[in-house]
Amino acid sequence: MGEKLVAIDPGVHQTGWAVFENDILINAGMAPSLDLFSFLPSQVFKMVIEKPEKYPDKHITHRDIDKLLGLVAFISDQAKQQGWRVEAVKPSRWKGQVPKAVHQNRIKAAMKRGEGAAVTWPAPYMCHNVFDAIGIGLFACGRLGRGGRRRVKVIKKS
Repeated sequence: MGEKLVAIDPGVHQTGWAVFENDILINAGMAPSLDLFSFLPSQVFKMVIEKPEKYPDKHITHRDIDKLLGLVAFISDQAKQQGWRVEAVKPSRWKGQVPKAVHQNRIKAAMKRGEGAAVTWPAPYMCHNVFDAIGIGLFACGRLGRGGRRRVKVIKKS
């Protein structure tokens, strides 16, 4: 068994998650937020979780963001109690301001053959949570850059 990374897109009621082993997506789906760990493998070396940001000009209320920040703290604490390393990543760092449809297409394009079969897709109105979890994982593995752009390997000349 290789090293496992879990990527989390938290939601107040349902949370998107994706599990990567040696940088390959092996499982993804949705789970009730407070029961998330019963859906995840026990042997994980790292969790990357999206940490929402408060934007003064956005329509979402800060009260909703505060609920999500509390959930992020709860999930992070549970992961740390299991000995996992936890990294929080802000949406602006991994996603940028790319429109959702464009970003989802970039995530699909970055997925390797067969990885889509590892995903348990929820109802269509909730798929964006799973896409975001996969995107966070691809970003954490170095397979995608900010905004879902492909990472380009730089070859150093000697």
